[in-house]
Amino acid sequence: CILVGGLGMGYTLRQVLDMLGPHARVVVSELMDMVVRWNQDFLGELNGHPLRDKRVELITGDILELISSSTGRFDAILLDIDNGPEALTDSGNNRLYSIGGIKACRRALREDGCLAVWSAGPSNEFEKILMRCSFNVRRFPVQSHKGSKSRSCLVWVASTSGQIIH
Repeated sequence: CILVGGLGMGYTLRQVLDMLGPHARVVVSELMDMVVRWNQDFLGELNGHPLRDKRVELITGDILELISSSTGRFDAILLDIDNGPEALTDSGNNRLYSIGGIKACRRALREDGCLAVWSAGPSNEFEKILMRCSFNVRRFPVQSHKGSKSRSCLVWVASTSGQIIH
């Protein structure tokens, strides 16, 4: 069971569905009804209508509320909310990236679970929060778009197990 936080244009959801088997469950949490409607009415055409997949459960609302009420529910949580830990769109998103928010993510994960967080830029403070919450952390630089030589964006992968993440 995977939680995708932030529907956006639906490409992360599409990739997750393409990687998982027929019995997997993917919960998608999106704050804005408008983003859901865009996906249903326009963007779904671009990525094979992932919201129509029977493995998908769409929950509209505050993802932190969903995470906080989900103990041991997810094998992985993929967060692509706002611009990452340095929230620009909604200052309320800072709660998700705080110690309390990350501890809630850890509780929502199953044993050997994994948290992945996309960010528009680095944050040493956020990386320290992940480690303070007993995650094994690795940072991966990523291209902002295909063909770009810029690596300003990154993804943190945080594991609940003691294994080193590759």
